[in-house]
Amino acid sequence: MFRPEKLRILTNGQEPRLGENTLSGSVKEISFLGRSTRICMITDVGFRLI
Repeated sequence: MFRPEKLRILTNGQEPRLGENTLSGSVKEISFLGRSTRICMITDVGFRLI
């Protein structure tokens, strides 16, 4: 079952460690409020966390 509270926003260039991901996806880098922020792009559930 999809549980949004399991999603984590990665900052300061952090990469997800093995075992931390509950959904498959990839880490993308975006610009948010002038800061470089990495987020997990969820692809297997049909939407992107932006």
